[in-house]
Amino acid sequence: MPGTYVVNYTDPSKSPIEIQPLTQNTDTSITMAGYRYPVYGEAIWENFLHLMENFAYSVAPPTPVTGQVWVDTSSPNHATPKVYDGALDQWVEIGKEINIGSTTPQFTKGLWFNTSTKALSYWNGSSWINTLCFVVANTTDYNDLVTDLNVILVKYGQPTRSTLSIATLSDWTSLVAQIKTLAEYRQLSAHVVNRLTAVTTLEWCSDSSISLFSTLRKFDVVIRALDQISQSKSDQVLPSCFEVKSHSAGYSLYRQRTTSWSTTVDHAVTFTFTSASHMNAFFETGGKITWNGDIILPASPNQTTIDWASFLSSVPNFDYSLTGTKINGTVEGVGFAQTGTTEQVVAIKYARTASYYTNYIESGHIRLYAHCPTTSTLRLRIELVDPDPYDVSGTLNSEFTIARVGPPCLPSASAPAFPLAALANDGVNDL
Repeated sequence: MPGTYVVNYTDPSKSPIEIQPLTQNTDTSITMAGYRYPVYGEAIWENFLHLMENFAYSVAPPTPVTGQVWVDTSSPNHATPKVYDGALDQWVEIGKEINIGSTTPQFTKGLWFNTSTKALSYWNGSSWINTLCFVVANTTDYNDLVTDLNVILVKYGQPTRSTLSIATLSDWTSLVAQIKTLAEYRQLSAHVVNRLTAVTTLEWCSDSSISLFSTLRKFDVVIRALDQISQSKSDQVLPSCFEVKSHSAGYSLYRQRTTSWSTTVDHAVTFTFTSASHMNAFFETGGKITWNGDIILPASPNQTTIDWASFLSSVPNFDYSLTGTKINGTVEGVGFAQTGTTEQVVAIKYARTASYYTNYIESGHIRLYAHCPTTSTLRLRIELVDPDPYDVSGTLNSEFTIARVGPPCLPSASAPAFPLAALANDGVNDL
């Protein structure tokens, strides 16, 4: 008919809406006036208002079209924006990521929490997949974990694990237990250790098979623990893990001087490992070498001797480890990782920094030197320097001790052995 309005949809496959002259069309949620329809202004302004407020009401607008937005105000607490899906013939919440209900959602997007089975599933593009269950025959994730763990075990000198074609409950429990032992040995927080304790078990899937990783949370706990272990510092070791070896027959670490001295005295020890990898593993696992010294005062000591005795008592030890040298528990120098083939000072402590400091040992200090003459030997030398013109008397004791990480933190077979130790003084200024 002449004067008929033909209103096309955005989608050209849809049939257009035809509006006859002198009529109104209500095929959609808005009113459309035809040619020469009288008094159409009110309908037009209502259309604008309804579109502006997105049809906000507790009841859905009639005859919606795909893509239409409606703000559902039926909840007294909040308004919910929804979009109409013509293919499903339903209003779908905008931005909704979790479907909640006991029946399979028609809207295939995001997650679905089944209120009947308490299972959480995700849409993979064709079906809902329970997040609690992975394909049991596929051990890729388990073996990836084993690969990551083996990198750490090799670094610490421990036996590695084997990858599997089928993972079992005992495999998983053993894996988590090994990681937990490493976490305790590296002194990770109790929170990390407790979380590992809580993820040693697995649940059963709906098909009565055991899941490879029963929850994403458990997988995440293990991965995070491995990451923290790999980033932990070499000196971050549980004290009970250490085995200490000091001076004994055939193991020379101790020197004593009963004659007075001035200027400089030193005490050197060479540590011989079976190989470069043995030396690296010793320090990588947390091994360390400690020096300490003291002076037993004579009957009538001079002030220099008294001050040196006080100085040494205030510096109970130098701890030489992988990443640094600690003096009194504070890192004040470099460690094995920065030690080269040429002798260098790795740590130094001056007497003038002590609270008892007097002019008698104004420039007195203690130096620790280190270098690796070969790829499997380490030479440490402690040097006491007294540039002041007064002799130091009494009995001067100097000793190195060596500590390795052993059982129960590392199996006996994989704990790096103690290196051989021998005095390496050169006959010049020997203590």
